[in-house]
Amino acid sequence: MNPRTSLICLGSLCAWLLATASMSAAPSLAMSAAPAAARPALEKGMTAAEVTALIGQPAEVRALSSAGGRTEVWVYRRLVSACERQAATTTRSIPAFGGPAMPNGGIVLVNDCVYQQEYTKIRQVTSLLMVDGRLELGRQRLERSVSYH
Repeated sequence: MNPRTSLICLGSLCAWLLATASMSAAPSLAMSAAPAAARPALEKGMTAAEVTALIGQPAEVRALSSAGGRTEVWVYRRLVSACERQAATTTRSIPAFGGPAMPNGGIVLVNDCVYQQEYTKIRQVTSLLMVDGRLELGRQRLERSVSYH
């Protein structure tokens, strides 16, 4: 194949790919939206039994004082990521030989990093406001905890 024929074939292939992509864009969009709609979700007004059947028992239940009835905050925690690494946590001064031309017999103080193992966990925290056994409001946030060993 000569370069001119290759260029024409490449142009035809690009045109065909663009035409095929534009024809199939709408059906693939509809297909990807279908599974998300079929997935069950929390909704305002769900009973406590429906919520626990859908996402399980909460990690923590906090009772709130209210004049309107029994109010609780249900808290769920899900581990999103966890990692560990060596981290410099502080420095220390250690004596080192700086050479015979240095004062104090060549001894100088050098700062050295002190490393510890750092553990970081990120959790998704979901808080649900339950009033008289029904879901009223939900909030989500990320919680980061760091510990050293």
